[in-house]
Amino acid sequence: MKPKIPDVGLHEGIPAPEYHAWHAAHFSALKEFRFTPLHVYQYLTDPPESTPAMALGTALHTAVLEPDLFDALYVRGAAGALNRKGPREENERIKLENPGKELIRYDDWPKIMRMQEAVWKHPAARELLSGAGIFEASAVWHDDATGILCKARVDRIGMTGDGWPCAIDLKTFGDRGGRLTPRAIEGAIYDYHYHIQGAHYLSGLNTIAPCERRFLLLFIEKEPPHGCRLVEIDLGSLELGRRQLRRWMRLLKQCQDSGEWPGWSTGFDTMGVPSFAFKDEPEDEEG
Repeated sequence: MKPKIPDVGLHEGIPAPEYHAWHAAHFSALKEFRFTPLHVYQYLTDPPESTPAMALGTALHTAVLEPDLFDALYVRGAAGALNRKGPREENERIKLENPGKELIRYDDWPKIMRMQEAVWKHPAARELLSGAGIFEASAVWHDDATGILCKARVDRIGMTGDGWPCAIDLKTFGDRGGRLTPRAIEGAIYDYHYHIQGAHYLSGLNTIAPCERRFLLLFIEKEPPHGCRLVEIDLGSLELGRRQLRRWMRLLKQCQDSGEWPGWSTGFDTMGVPSFAFKDEPEDEEG
C-alpha cells in the first residue's frame, strides 16, 4: 500500500523516510532521463538503496542544517577495525545503549564535525542558515504543463542578506581534485544537472507560493581544509534547466499515458573511438 501523500503545499517536520516513500516525480528520478525512460521507471518503482557514502552525506546534512537533531539521531561508533571482535562487540553495546540512533563510524565522526564547523564559519553561509527560514522543507505540487504530481525536499528555504527569497542546497564536493575552483564548480553543475535541479525546486516553490526566488548551492570540500563556497546558479543556466525540465516532464507524461518506457535502441549502433583520438594521431609519413 502506497503511503498517503499530503496536500499540495510546503510541509515542515516530515521525516526523510516518510518523504522518500511518497510516490511523485522528483529530481533524482527525472535526471535518469539522461539515460533512457526505462532507467526513470526503474528509479520510480524500485529506488536504489542508500550507500555508505549517501548515509554519510545525510548525516552531514543533519549536522549542518539541524545540529540539535543530529545528537538525537546519531552516535559515534567504536574505534578500531570492524573485522575485529572487540570493536564489533563495542558497537553492539553502543547500539543497545542508544536505541533508534544510527552509528557513525569512529573516524567519520570528527570529519563531520570539522565540515559542520567549516560551513558555519563561512560568513554568508552562516547568515543564510541562521536567519528566518525552514530546514528540510518537503514540497508537493502539480506540474503546470502536465498535471503530474511532483515533490522536492529543499535543504533550506530562507532569505539572502539583501532580502531575496532563496532555496539552498548543500553539496559535498570531491570531484576534479576536490577543490572548489570556478572551473570545477561549473563542471559539477553541468555533470550533475544542478541547474535542472534548481529549475525543479523553483518551479515547485513558485507554484505553491509565487515569487521571485534564487537558487543557491552551498559547496563544502570533502577533504581538509574543507573549503566552502556559496554559489548562485545564474539566470541563463536556470532557464536552460527549465527548458530541459519541461522536456523531461513531457516525456514522463508520454510514458505514463502509454505505459511504455523504452530503453536503449533495439537495433544496433555504430560507434568508435572518441573524436579526440583522431586529433592525437600523427599523420602517416611518406616513404
